[in-house]
Amino acid sequence: MVAKMQTFAQSIDERVRTSSAHSNSFFENCEDSSKRARLENVAEMVINWYFVTKHFGLSAPVYTGVLARELRNAEGKKSKLLQYLLVESAMISGDDLGLGHEQLYNEHGGSQIPHNERIHYKLWGDMTEKIIAQCKDKKIKSNQINGLNIEGAQARGLVQPETVKLVRKIEEEFSTIEGGASIYQTVESIAYNIVVAYGNLIKRVDNISLTDRDLVYLEIHKPLEKEHDVQSTSIIELVDRYFDGKYRTKIRTKVKETSELFGDFWRAMDEIVFKN
Repeated sequence: MVAKMQTFAQSIDERVRTSSAHSNSFFENCEDSSKRARLENVAEMVINWYFVTKHFGLSAPVYTGVLARELRNAEGKKSKLLQYLLVESAMISGDDLGLGHEQLYNEHGGSQIPHNERIHYKLWGDMTEKIIAQCKDKKIKSNQINGLNIEGAQARGLVQPETVKLVRKIEEEFSTIEGGASIYQTVESIAYNIVVAYGNLIKRVDNISLTDRDLVYLEIHKPLEKEHDVQSTSIIELVDRYFDGKYRTKIRTKVKETSELFGDFWRAMDEIVFKN
């Protein structure tokens, strides 16, 4: 029986799944039920993730704008492909902005959350501040995270260099069609693993008290990320067709670079949570 050849989009998806962005010691340690975690260490980690999820969530609409501007001047086949891309991108971005999925919020304790506070990085920030409030570490406890930008966090020593590099990469790549596709592919291929790892970790933190409302971010992402994973591979396929296969080397390089930065980020988080 002849094996079916991979499409370009499938090969890019596999590239992420065989990288340290997808499988790493941090995820493994989160899954290991014998591992315990100190509240203060987890607080450091969730602060770092706040800025990654914030910059991803706020850069994705920029990508939708890039596609919209390109679409205004496109014709024929390229116009149709850009329409598909625009919709796929907007659906993922809309989810991260907390739009739609009313039943999902109702099921997980978020029915009373105002729509402007359902932005996903804000949900994570709310949980982060709940965790910080329970810490004894004065350096962490004295800082409010919601409303703090990455420069302020860096100046206060609240984020790792790996976090800053990853955030800058996300911002940079979402400014081009091929770059945004590479970010979507990398993030959404690992996103389900991320929320599962975080969910497992939070359950084993000593002296932590969180409500269903605090955990909405984790619960709603489990079903959403499975959809986003499929959509991100579709985005790569559409971009590949848009450029007639001419940008494959660029896309491979960008996905490789982003995956490596995520791998560095997870190593840093592993050091904070499990090695300290």
